[in-house]
Amino acid sequence: MDLAPVRARLVRRFGPDIHDWVDLVPDRVAELADRWGLKVGEPYGTGNTSVVFRCDAGVLKVSPQVEFTAEQVRTLQLFEPTGRVPKVLMHADGAVLMETIEPGEPVVTPPPLDDYAQFLRDLRTPATEGPRHLAEGTEEIFVRVEQRGVDVGDARRIRDELVSSQTEQVLLHGDLHLFNVLNGPKLMAIDPKACLGDPCFDAVDYALATKRSEDLLAGSSIIAAVAKAADLDVDRLAAWCRVFAWMS
Repeated sequence: MDLAPVRARLVRRFGPDIHDWVDLVPDRVAELADRWGLKVGEPYGTGNTSVVFRCDAGVLKVSPQVEFTAEQVRTLQLFEPTGRVPKVLMHADGAVLMETIEPGEPVVTPPPLDDYAQFLRDLRTPATEGPRHLAEGTEEIFVRVEQRGVDVGDARRIRDELVSSQTEQVLLHGDLHLFNVLNGPKLMAIDPKACLGDPCFDAVDYALATKRSEDLLAGSSIIAAVAKAADLDVDRLAAWCRVFAWMS
């Protein structure tokens, strides 16, 4: 089991203290394989907060973030009726076995609008409870990027206006960039960071990936097309794109 690339990624994310956890991964995986009757292959070459292994019975994800992994399991189970997330087959402290999505490659480039709009509509799940609200989830993003020297501009002001005027609340994936969307028999979402809030939020990454922010801020046809296809408010989607204009 070659964990050198995994170690490098996790150190960038968590710092040198993560070395001790990585050293224990082979034993942890062996214990889970014995408990769940798995034949475990090599780790995938992606993942900045976990180690993900190919298995004969699914995909095994092991993470040092035990509480967050439990939150993701609960979120995936809430989204399971949508048919747009992998099924959770087994889970334990910091580990989850999920069904395999084939071919399972991240979409990388924006999928056709009709396909993605149906994906967004299917994921939309009304909810009154969740691990965090959208204001909290976005604040975590702002703080993280500001620590790297990014200027988010008017993002907080626009975010606060949108949150205060929100009338519809759904369970959001919360981190729906394209690398968290897999090609399968249909588009599938992985690695949620669930929030409660405006359904427009989960469409932002797709809109920003489809057009550069200069065009979006001018109220381009892309925003209108995404909003219409996904049954979203065009003005609110445009405003959420302005919140994240610094990404482009």
